[in-house]
Amino acid sequence: MPDVLIVHGMRMPDRDQKALHATWYRALRAGLRQTDWGRAYPDRIPKAANVAVAYWADLFRGPEPEGVPKRGLTRDELLAPYYALLRGTIRVADALSMWDEQGRPRGPVAHLVNRMVHESARYMNNGSVTSPDPAVPEGAYFQVQARFRAALTPRTRLVLGHSLGSVIAYEGLCVNPHQVDTFVTVGSPIATPQLIVEPLLERLGRLLNRPDLTRPPWPGVLRWTNFYAPADVWSVPVKRLRPAFHPDIVDVEVHHGTPHRFLETHKLVSYLKHPELCEEIARGLDASWGS
Repeated sequence: MPDVLIVHGMRMPDRDQKALHATWYRALRAGLRQTDWGRAYPDRIPKAANVAVAYWADLFRGPEPEGVPKRGLTRDELLAPYYALLRGTIRVADALSMWDEQGRPRGPVAHLVNRMVHESARYMNNGSVTSPDPAVPEGAYFQVQARFRAALTPRTRLVLGHSLGSVIAYEGLCVNPHQVDTFVTVGSPIATPQLIVEPLLERLGRLLNRPDLTRPPWPGVLRWTNFYAPADVWSVPVKRLRPAFHPDIVDVEVHHGTPHRFLETHKLVSYLKHPELCEEIARGLDASWGS
């Protein structure tokens, strides 16, 4: 049976791996049961043991590094009447934000948005983490990627990356040997220019020995499908990945939630209610069935 690997996103300080696995497996199983494939082949829906979670939330649990402010965006500051205006504001914030070598905010704009993106900044800049594994090189990138590498097996055929987890999964697929056929990203911020794309290109160029890298490489999969909801303000500031990140990505727009309930809108379980997403996962499972 093909294995599925889910890589979670940001801001899950109170959710442990067991709880996340149970919640997401129930949602995934329920969604697959509603697909044509799931109804035709109910015995092929993966069991819980065949769905893994690359868990890294504990590495960001506890006090933030010195110099990180405790105040961030308030609820009122996040309320915007139009999606386009909100995304434009975030695009400007991304362009004006600066981060130091530890992923700590520099300047007023970075301090303003830090509360929402500090995990992304620390991961992208290889900043410090809580209780690092001494057997792994220091820094958020190496510590998180070690978790991804441990969860990725020769049987893994489908990787589902949510939020920052899509960035983690993408980098892991680019630098590790794998047999993954299908890569699905959900609510992905991977095309955010300053916060993610610039440090990502620099790091991958170094790791892949391609110092002239100017465009993100393909992660070695057969198919990459990206799902985004216009109301999901955390997959910012670019809605569609194909034009800005890689021409072989297939973008699929789905509709749910509002910017006012940004946490609920961004959740993976909210996306898994969409038949289009579950059908794409079913296609990935069917393509690798029996391999």
